Amino acid sequence: MVRGDGSPPQVSVVRAPASSGCRAHLLPPRSWTVTYAS
Repeated sequence: MVRGDGSPPQVSVVRAPASSGCRAHLLPPRSWTVTYAS
């Protein structure tokens, strides 16, 4: 969601804990990084 702002995936997960970031939180760093990149 915040990826459009040019922020790194890490910040996106923190800003949207209730969003898809929650799912990414359970996955490894590399995995959720790809999820946000998609």
